[in-house]
Amino acid sequence: MTKFTYVNLFSLSTSVGSGKTRAAIRYMAGGDSSQNFQNFIYVAPTLKLVDQTAQDLKAACKNERNIHLIHSENSSNVQELILDTLNNYDRFAEIGHVVICTTTTFLKILQLIQGKGGWKVILDEAFSVLEFETWALGRGEHTEKNRARFDDLFDIDPGDKHRISAKAGKKKYVQALAAKNWDDVGEGDASLSGFAAHSINPAVRLEFIGEQSGSLVAAVWMLPELFDKFKKVIILSAIFEYSLLYYLWTSLGVTFSEHPQFTSSSVDNIHQIQGEFISIGHILHKDDKATRHNLMRNHETGEGFVKGTAVAELKDTQVIDKVADLAAALFPKDRCLVVFNEWSKTQFNKLKPMGNFELIPLVCHGLNKWLDVHNIVYLATTNPEPFKVKWLLERFQGLESVDVIEADIYRCFRIHNLYQAVGRTSIRNKYDHSPKTVITLGIQDARFLHDLFEGSNWLGQVGNLESYEAKAERFKRAKAAERSKSNAANDPEYQAKRKEYMRLKERVKRGVITASESTRLEAVDQWFKARKKAV
Repeated sequence: MTKFTYVNLFSLSTSVGSGKTRAAIRYMAGGDSSQNFQNFIYVAPTLKLVDQTAQDLKAACKNERNIHLIHSENSSNVQELILDTLNNYDRFAEIGHVVICTTTTFLKILQLIQGKGGWKVILDEAFSVLEFETWALGRGEHTEKNRARFDDLFDIDPGDKHRISAKAGKKKYVQALAAKNWDDVGEGDASLSGFAAHSINPAVRLEFIGEQSGSLVAAVWMLPELFDKFKKVIILSAIFEYSLLYYLWTSLGVTFSEHPQFTSSSVDNIHQIQGEFISIGHILHKDDKATRHNLMRNHETGEGFVKGTAVAELKDTQVIDKVADLAAALFPKDRCLVVFNEWSKTQFNKLKPMGNFELIPLVCHGLNKWLDVHNIVYLATTNPEPFKVKWLLERFQGLESVDVIEADIYRCFRIHNLYQAVGRTSIRNKYDHSPKTVITLGIQDARFLHDLFEGSNWLGQVGNLESYEAKAERFKRAKAAERSKSNAANDPEYQAKRKEYMRLKERVKRGVITASESTRLEAVDQWFKARKKAV
């Protein structure tokens, strides 16, 4: 695969609350004299963050920049306006431009931007470079027919990481399908328009993974080429080195340099500043991973969730119920933020009446209204499906440029939502030295945060939840033994062997057993052991 070398790609991995956005504003406002009359594209993940940055930048620039804040809430044709500004920036070359937009909009228009050499890009937080495209094959006779249709339109190259491309002779049709030009191609293949669009997009790779649950699945990930023509690209991101963007682009040979205006000393290190004031612990037993499967287990037996079980029957029977109860016990009065998944959000009904718990979104980047709250319990899981992990491991295998193990990939999917949630608390305020408590579900995430926040206090497991995986195994063995006992009571051969065994043991006890009887006793004993092992 082609290796890419970029001399204008920079990154700064920061802590939450480090002041990286303020540093970006200073840079764009001309804190460095070389920035006068230069053009910037500032990109951030949320509307609130781009709005706030625009206000702060206007105050810092004092009308010495043309600042264009363009997003869906202030314009109905966002992409057209941004592209018009970016592609015609030389109309007002005497005063620098700053275009401010969301990450979603920027990525949509990226390949349409002309004259990239006239712009410096500042990405406030890394973006997701990876998604997964699926296409349902249908059932019965449709499965084979649909797979044949897919193979008729697309090639899969096993020599190039199973990259998917339009088949020779079908490229015009695939292009029309990607453009959803139904007048030319009809709507018979409409459900394949996503695959078609990705297969012809030079900005991404579309790589076939296989069949999962009756659907064809492919990985779609953005390549770095489209960023190469900009004057500079600066990525400012919390714990950037633990992102999929970092791993995937590094696997292509991309290197990220330190920009002289964005060094680790130019921002605050909240990990050092707040470390000594933070206590970190976890709820689940150290042998249980923080997965939805484990949280949905029956807390009495450890057995997994049975699909189709009525909601009413599940009330107060699952591990997540115990977890929520423990959260309530940990913080009976102190204010505390809490995070659930959508499927487990009803657990907040237990905490809400207490009055001191506040539910925050699973994705909460840029929300800063809880800076006076010192505690957080993170009870959500964002683990990837196993096939996604397998694909990533295979993609990284044998590469000298990146050393990744399975735990690293799981962490990439989990840690950023957790870390951003922790950063919504008073932890992000470097002047707040109040005691703070962070509670996670599993030990792995708690250990990661403990290592990150230097000098933090390790609580270990809070509460006394046992290992539900071990409990499930014990319950399984007990049920097997019960079945074995029940079966034995109705098995004539078993009853005959047991009667013989008891007779021979009695002769051993009396000291009158013969050599042939000893041999027979050993054979009967082996029969029982073999039966037990089989059960």
